[in-house]
Amino acid sequence: MLCLHGASKRGGLLIATTLALASFASLVAEAADPMTYEITLKDQKFAPAELKVSAGTAFIIKLKNENDAPAEFESKEMKFEKVVAGHAEIVVKVKALPKGIFKFVDEYHEDTALGTVEAE
Repeated sequence: MLCLHGASKRGGLLIATTLALASFASLVAEAADPMTYEITLKDQKFAPAELKVSAGTAFIIKLKNENDAPAEFESKEMKFEKVVAGHAEIVVKVKALPKGIFKFVDEYHEDTALGTVEAE
């Protein structure tokens, strides 16, 4: 006589463990996907010029340069600097920030192309 009772319990445990791991992996993947904020640079001005983000959480800025000329998207405070060609896009990963206001600019046009990130 073949006893399947123990095998059935092990199979159920294996299924439950697999489902728990899949749920955990899904939560980790969601937590790993940082929020993306889109900014456009046109006529040497950022739109929007102000972003509000959650303090203590990393995020991404996707910058679209609609000007003909390249731009140097930079923030000394947030520690990034990237050149974006005219009519091109870049992605900047920003580390988690403490509460505060942080400036960013197009270094080629600092007098007009400027903005802030407010971490709250």
